[in-house]
Amino acid sequence: MNRMFLKIFLVLSFNVAAQNFQLKIIDPILCIDYERNQLIVIDDSAYQIQISLTDKKAIRKPLFWDSNLTFKELRSEFVPISEKGSPIYFVDRGCGWVCILKNDSIVRVDRSFHHQNQFGGTFFVHHGTPHIFGGYSLFTYKNFITKYDKNLKQWYLENEGARFLYRENMIFSKTKDFFHVLLPKKQTDKIPKEFWTYNLIKKKWKYIGEIQGIDSIRNNSIIAFKDNFIVGFNNAYEFDFNSMRMKFFRIEPINTVLRVIKGPNSYILLSQVYEADQNKKSSSIVIYDKSDFRDKFLISSNLIHIKEKSSKNYLLTGLSIGLVSLTLLWLWYKRNQLKKKHIIISVTISELLELWLSRTDYLLELSELNDLVNHDEPSADTIKKRRENLLRQFSEEIALFYGVKINQVYYSEAHPTDKRMKRLRLSNVLVDKIKKGK
Repeated sequence: MNRMFLKIFLVLSFNVAAQNFQLKIIDPILCIDYERNQLIVIDDSAYQIQISLTDKKAIRKPLFWDSNLTFKELRSEFVPISEKGSPIYFVDRGCGWVCILKNDSIVRVDRSFHHQNQFGGTFFVHHGTPHIFGGYSLFTYKNFITKYDKNLKQWYLENEGARFLYRENMIFSKTKDFFHVLLPKKQTDKIPKEFWTYNLIKKKWKYIGEIQGIDSIRNNSIIAFKDNFIVGFNNAYEFDFNSMRMKFFRIEPINTVLRVIKGPNSYILLSQVYEADQNKKSSSIVIYDKSDFRDKFLISSNLIHIKEKSSKNYLLTGLSIGLVSLTLLWLWYKRNQLKKKHIIISVTISELLELWLSRTDYLLELSELNDLVNHDEPSADTIKKRRENLLRQFSEEIALFYGVKINQVYYSEAHPTDKRMKRLRLSNVLVDKIKKGK
């Protein structure tokens, strides 16, 4: 047993560009030390593991605790956060206590208490200071941001928020002086779509619009929302608000993906491991260089399209200054541009595309389409007609969305073992466009 745990201290070759580390438990504490470019792993109360994100070497060091904390409490009741130029903070998940990792010790630095007011909120650091957006308590969701004052060692209200719907399942990130978050349009929404941005300098919220084209993400396959990732069993969606792109990764070999963390020039993959001989679950960490992770797992990278606000305001502005003709001309041009820019792929077509991209050599057998059309147990003839209609709709929508000809979407070929059967293959032209995010 001890030999297995010692694996974590060895640099094992997972493939050419990745390193694999076996852990003791399924939910270790993970955080990034940006100052030293290290991943800090805590899966035991006696020590910390420092893994260099440069050379992937692991070092074990002793770890000491504040007398008011236990290892179990730190894992379940605190959220680790950090950014470049800040220490590693451990913040009370309901807001309140604040601890930092200082050399070999986790020490408490606040004069606060357990607020229990922002469970499930989003935690981030700006200019070295912890912030919390949203959360819930006493059956009430919050729409404000609180900020920790490092001098007074207390929490204060940063912003009372805007009129949006808050839920704990959301996607967020911080870029320079802006906090970005995707929130649900209505309470029953499973996937957040409304894109809001908070200016941390001006302390103002702005509604950007509704994100298009993410309805194809299947809720029943989602494990968790983690920062700017939606994590599934063997896939992940990354929302990059710097480049305004949504990236889809299919992670193989198939394992239960628990978390994907993007570090400086690296991706860190935490997966569940089942040891059948001991009937025990643990976890492993694999660290990839950024370019190698994308080469190995990236399926598509598409621009994030946003449904813009109505253009009526521009018409009213034009009328008020007497430029009716100019405004109408602008609206005509804008409407036509939006038609080209905001093309939406329907949910069924998105599901078919995802299924197609997941197959080796991008090949599908005709019978594999049946699950998409067999929702009411129709006859064989009806299934055949529905498949034909589905493929026709697929060709039209995909050709329009990616700017290719209809006959460049896919083509059919005879099955190598049964000439009576057909196989369908995505064209190289389309696959190249998808991979390039065009």
